Amino acid sequence: MDQLQASVGYEKSLDEVSDILHQFARTLGVCDVGALHLTCADEAERECAEAFHQGFVQYLLPPLKFAKQSAFRLANLGGRYEWGAVQLAESHFVSSRAGHQSKLMVVKVNAHVSCEYVDDEDCSAAIVKYGDGRFCRFGIWKRYGVDSHCCGALHHLLDGCHDPYVEELRTAFSIEGIDRVGVLLDKSCVDPAYRPLLAAIVSARIQARKVVLDVQDYSPVTPTMFLVVPCVTINRHERDTEIICGTYFADVPDGKTTCNQGDHITYFGLGDDPAGFQVRFHHGMVQVVDDQLGTERRACNIES
Repeated sequence: MDQLQASVGYEKSLDEVSDILHQFARTLGVCDVGALHLTCADEAERECAEAFHQGFVQYLLPPLKFAKQSAFRLANLGGRYEWGAVQLAESHFVSSRAGHQSKLMVVKVNAHVSCEYVDDEDCSAAIVKYGDGRFCRFGIWKRYGVDSHCCGALHHLLDGCHDPYVEELRTAFSIEGIDRVGVLLDKSCVDPAYRPLLAAIVSARIQARKVVLDVQDYSPVTPTMFLVVPCVTINRHERDTEIICGTYFADVPDGKTTCNQGDHITYFGLGDDPAGFQVRFHHGMVQVVDDQLGTERRACNIES
């Protein structure tokens, strides 16, 4: 867990993130491993899904058929968690050999944002100077030669659209009565150049909390440890990268016991207040911090 927690907030390669999750799972010595991967339906997230499959799923999950492994997959507009999915996925990965031994259920939740290098004088969009000295813009890139928002679903949320999936995202962004969309749009709170990146972080955090809410009142079929990892994919014309935003960990040693009131759930990582994030660069890569990072806390009733 130390390596996993030490990676929170740092931009890393997709392969490195999958390897960190792989190594953590190995240290637990569980008899079985299951996985659920939630992403946006955007075709740009294929690389992320493939990296998780190649670096984690194919090594640790049981074969489904033809000696091939597969994670339980959710992919929709904006990467929205669907209630009941983790319960269904957990039941799928119960093997006949489990008995009273614990299994590990890894839930990887990916939001995403594009990052494209640009010429300072040629770009009218909000730009930032990346850690390697080049200029870039978050949230817009050339897709098939045309400027395109990425994540388009989160852009529609910030742009005031009212499609059903956008309204679902808006409701999620307003949990606990906090207007996170309003904060993201407030230039005095959030630098517009970083708005798409921070919106993706907030989205990943909130969707992961929904997963944990689902786990919290659920009795797994067999003793189960749940690891829920919110992440943000940074889509690039080069190889994509990724930021781990935090980790939820729940240990239910008795399959008949729930995680009611969050007694068995801990959280380590970034909060979900976009005004509290600071974006830095570490060795030429993005680093995101806030005042909540660095302290593991009990996730009673899924407090932020």
